[in-house]
Amino acid sequence: MTAVTVTPSRGFGRTRWTAAGLLSLMILAAVLAPLLAPADPAQQTLDQLRPPSADHPLGTDALGRDVLSRLLFALRVDLLLMVLAAGLPSC
Repeated sequence: MTAVTVTPSRGFGRTRWTAAGLLSLMILAAVLAPLLAPADPAQQTLDQLRPPSADHPLGTDALGRDVLSRLLFALRVDLLLMVLAAGLPSC
């Protein structure tokens, strides 16, 4: 019977860097949300349920609000909640 040697996968390091890069991009987008957002996220217009266009890159919702702007500003709240949830057990 021969012994099987298991070597650690080198892909885990790449996954870790990918996750760190994605998190960094999310934080950067959240910080720069006022500059990146094409419109006010709370402003309602008559362009309800429009498909993506130059004015609204991800389209508009049922109330005519820009979806990209709403996503960028929601990212700020989501990241804050993530930090609070991660830090809460240590209290």
